[in-house]
Amino acid sequence: MLGLLTSLRLRLRALFNRQHDRELREGLECHIEQLAEQHRAAGLGQHEAWVAAHRQLGNLTRLQEQSHDLFGFRALEDLGKDLRYSLRGLAKNRVFTAVAVISLALGIGVNASVFSVVDAMLLRPLPYDEPDRLVRIDLIDPNRSFRPAPSGAQYLSWKQETDVFEEMAADIGWNLTDVSSKGHPSGRLRSGFVSAGLFPMLGVAPILGRGFLPDDERLGAEDVVILSHSVWQQLFGAEATVIGQTLWVADRSSSVGDEPGGAATIVSVMPAGLPYGGYWGEIELWRPLRLASNEDLRLTVTTRLGPDIPLEQAQVVMDTLFTPPADQEGWSVGVQSLQELSTRSLRPTLLVLWGPRRGVRAAHRLRQR
Repeated sequence: MLGLLTSLRLRLRALFNRQHDRELREGLECHIEQLAEQHRAAGLGQHEAWVAAHRQLGNLTRLQEQSHDLFGFRALEDLGKDLRYSLRGLAKNRVFTAVAVISLALGIGVNASVFSVVDAMLLRPLPYDEPDRLVRIDLIDPNRSFRPAPSGAQYLSWKQETDVFEEMAADIGWNLTDVSSKGHPSGRLRSGFVSAGLFPMLGVAPILGRGFLPDDERLGAEDVVILSHSVWQQLFGAEATVIGQTLWVADRSSSVGDEPGGAATIVSVMPAGLPYGGYWGEIELWRPLRLASNEDLRLTVTTRLGPDIPLEQAQVVMDTLFTPPADQEGWSVGVQSLQELSTRSLRPTLLVLWGPRRGVRAAHRLRQR
């Protein structure tokens, strides 16, 4: 251990103390002088004695370099010399230096930005409980490029007839709704209708109040609503006493399930940044989905696979259960991973930006699915 510390001390001294070179050179010259003196004492002349001493000791420059290798950090010294040479070259060509620095900065910034998006959109799992078990059920029309949504009747039938799914829920978000409450500003919100089991299935709990209950889906039940976090802050000033207050609701577009609007009780507030929304943007007001009077509605059906049930097995079961009506002849049913579905439209573009060769191949495979 002591020898190691001594060696390290000598190497650092040789690296940072320029006097070490002079001392080494002086020591070698002193040694040459002693050898020459010995040869002169043996009868050689002045010049012959110096030549013999140099021949006996060897090349001084090479000996000095070998001493550097033995007692110094040669790699660090070479790196320092290369850096000094590079900096002198860059200082002489300032235009080239500016272009190179800007290009490097832009390249690093763009790559970091693209990776951040890829990481957030493609690599990270969805922010739900066990997201790998969440799937979406759609219909497949061979004559259309998009997948039609199942009807309410199909959703209710599948929910009763299959056991490969641990839970099944549905939602639809499309209404523009005017709301008002005594003592608070009025507003026009994007409202959605959701079955009672959706948020518990996703593992999303309200920060205030309770979620929807199965009884809230019954026709004739008291009208209740759930507020988004943003609406709670903007219209109600983030008041904790908002639970139980009355909200007047008036739909401006097609109603869902005979829900023309009226007085509704606020039962909960969802957390900020709720990642589950409609196709048209963040849903700001949630209402219970009541299908008893309107089973022809087209719904977004989300399910959770049962434990140890693979996606392929669920697809086989749904193929067996699905019997297309007369107006859907030739249609089929598709079971897709919610994670893959949420990034399908963005995945090819992001992969191409992230890595051309890998991105193009991945995009080609996605288009073939």
